[in-house]
Amino acid sequence: MKRLISLLAVLALMCGVAAVPAAAAQTSAALTISTSKSAANTGDEVTVSVSVSAGSYLGAVDCSVSFDETYFEVVSGSESMTSSMFGEVNLKGNPVKYSGVVLNDGLTDSLTLFSFRVRVKETGGTLTLAIQNALDGRNDEDVTAAVSSNSRRSATVSCAHAYTTTTVTKPPTCTAAGQSVVTCTVCGKQVSTGTIAAKGHTAGGWTVTEPATCESAGTRVQKCTVCGAVVRTESIPAAGHKLSDWKVTKEPTCTEAGTRTGTCSVCDNTATESVAATGHKFSSWEVTKEPTCTEKGSRTGTCTVCGQTVTEEVAALGHNIPEGTVTKEPTCTEAGERTGVCTRCGKTAVEALPALGHTFGEWTVLREATADVPGERERVCSVCGAKETEEIPFGAAAEEPTESLPAAGTTVPGETDEPLALSEENPRTNGVLVGSACIAVLLIGTACAALITLRRKKRRG
Repeated sequence: MKRLISLLAVLALMCGVAAVPAAAAQTSAALTISTSKSAANTGDEVTVSVSVSAGSYLGAVDCSVSFDETYFEVVSGSESMTSSMFGEVNLKGNPVKYSGVVLNDGLTDSLTLFSFRVRVKETGGTLTLAIQNALDGRNDEDVTAAVSSNSRRSATVSCAHAYTTTTVTKPPTCTAAGQSVVTCTVCGKQVSTGTIAAKGHTAGGWTVTEPATCESAGTRVQKCTVCGAVVRTESIPAAGHKLSDWKVTKEPTCTEAGTRTGTCSVCDNTATESVAATGHKFSSWEVTKEPTCTEKGSRTGTCTVCGQTVTEEVAALGHNIPEGTVTKEPTCTEAGERTGVCTRCGKTAVEALPALGHTFGEWTVLREATADVPGERERVCSVCGAKETEEIPFGAAAEEPTESLPAAGTTVPGETDEPLALSEENPRTNGVLVGSACIAVLLIGTACAALITLRRKKRRG
């Protein structure tokens, strides 16, 4: 079979040579060499393909792929060819050679003429396609030069940079960012650069730069332990004087304040402060005007310290009316009056009686609340008939009416201090007692029936 293919290729080549015109033939046909990986690592296998463009009409092709054996080695038995041509791939040696012939009018479809695999020994190598012979399948014209010009004849497998190392080219400082470079350890190429964030300051302990005094504030700072820059400044409050050894420089009197002076134990400065007046001291009082029920009195006292005489008011005594007659009854909202004779001055006097306040009954719902509209309820004072209304919130059920608390000193109608007894006047209590008696009789009857049943079973047994 190989001999037949070789013979056909030679015949095609001879016919092509005989049919070469004086001028080089033109064609749009092109061959392209490509690889399955444009970037790979050492040890990877890469498929190398040579393809032909659509509508090439090539009838015979002889080409080869060469490479630097420092970078690649051919994988034995990895060749593959198109079935559209009679051809042969020779993987022995470098370059890899291909020879193929078409018996009809040439190739019309875009297809891969042949392919093979290489193993990457080092990255960065290039595979080069050389076209030794190309014939037009329609007229056997030699189009080698035109095809070579149209073709892509090289493919490079670069490094995939699987193994890298990072080198700091500019260390970061407290305030400035640094820089780094990532380099491939296989090919030595710089893959990328990076920015290293600034470290920021590292604050140390506080250092007092200006001590505080008794009257003036001081200052302290924190410095970075790396670069020495001031990170923070803080004020130290004034210490204040520490006064001792007080000496009275002006004695206080009953009505005037005195002064005293102390010396600071830190700075030796002196400070003076006020001493409160002592105030008068009275041992006895003499009433100079007796107070009455309606008029104030007065009394006079003499200070035992300074001898000054002081007169002050004595409050009026007010009327003393142990008994009296109510001349105006108090109402829920208005005060009343009581008139009587003062036992102290004998005069007729009137004193006020406080208003009683309302005595409200139970709430009466005027309008039920709905989901969207509030309701309303009211209650009425049992004494004066005054009404109080209240809104029932919407969206909730109306509250149960609550009984109002009676005013102090009033009695709620129906209440008595006597114990409740069975009578027609207490129908609610009568009903509770009768119901309880019925339940007790029912329980006793059930127990008796159970006891009789148990005895009958024992007799039968």
